[in-house]
Amino acid sequence: MAQMICISYLPWQSTPFRTQRLVTHLPDMEILFFQPAIGQPASSEGIHMLPNLTVYSLPASLFSQDLRPRTIRRGIELINQQMERNGFEEPLLWACTPVVALMLDDIPHHGLIYDCDRFWHHLPVTLESNLAYQADLILTASQGLEERLSLCNDNIAQIPWGTDAGLYASMEQERLPIPPDFEPICTCGPVFGYLGAVDHRLNLNPVLSAPAAHPDWQFVFLGKYSPKNPYLEDAELLENIHFLGSRPQALLPDYVYQFDVCFDLVHSTDPEDDIIPSRIYTYLLTGKPIAPSASGQPHLPRCDPQCGLHSGIYGQVRKSPAGAQSLGTAAAQALRCSGGLGGTVRENQSAHGLKRLPGRTYRGLRQGFSQGVSGNCTGVQTSLQKGNFP
Repeated sequence: MAQMICISYLPWQSTPFRTQRLVTHLPDMEILFFQPAIGQPASSEGIHMLPNLTVYSLPASLFSQDLRPRTIRRGIELINQQMERNGFEEPLLWACTPVVALMLDDIPHHGLIYDCDRFWHHLPVTLESNLAYQADLILTASQGLEERLSLCNDNIAQIPWGTDAGLYASMEQERLPIPPDFEPICTCGPVFGYLGAVDHRLNLNPVLSAPAAHPDWQFVFLGKYSPKNPYLEDAELLENIHFLGSRPQALLPDYVYQFDVCFDLVHSTDPEDDIIPSRIYTYLLTGKPIAPSASGQPHLPRCDPQCGLHSGIYGQVRKSPAGAQSLGTAAAQALRCSGGLGGTVRENQSAHGLKRLPGRTYRGLRQGFSQGVSGNCTGVQTSLQKGNFP
């Protein structure tokens, strides 16, 4: 069986993130998945998440802005220890963070994938450029990332975030029950829902004015929220803003089904990033109207006025007028929309060759792309150009 190690800056989650979805579609590879140790010291004990995949933890400081040589050495030692224990010799190395550039010379590997799903503003640009230059294949989550990294490498495939179509398929087939803790909210007025975590960078300012102007509107945030968000204290003072926290993945459709309108917000530190978050794919899948962010579009800075997502999904997106300045204006227009978000689906062929990877690895990645990430969106078809594989 082929071998691979994956170094992820995100921990393994019950709600799979993009890389997690991709690697789970490589059943013919034995995988060691290394993640930051959150809230606990790094341990040599692994957790078998799948028959072919074991998760190990690395020092959380390894993924921070303060990269000390001793931390890098400790991370290398832990990885090499597990490689030796599991009989790994020269596996394929899947790197999800530029920090791996500091470890390449000390981790035996044969083949390097740089999986980039975000902008790394807080890390030295030389780290990412060195990693991208040495990579045999780069996977990016957006067109902007692809253009940026193409300066270092021309073997790039664009694989945007996706969502789990199977999880939300029941929304089209039946009327889902109202969760008990959601029923009091539904009876107060129209529900505007946000699906996803509220971290310290999320700009909640557009939400603060709309509830005051429309006291019957209910704004619901479904996901973990950080007390470090600078807007959170003011938002919690408003009776029609509700932070429900996270819910089990299997129950998410029951909550999202109750949304009258879905809305999006941007991070205050990354307003121009063109990475389409997973919730946008979920919003499109539900067929509900979308209230754009304050920029006048639903987190789609490169979106055509008549078309939706530029990263492989094309659909009619209900948008506010170009001059809209407030979430309230956009929300009011979205509330008036009665149609769905269906549209023409086109193929997006954004990869080049992929000629440097073994055929079995390519086939697994393609399956992960078509079934596990963007392909999970109903009706979305995405393809990668196939090159000459050994």
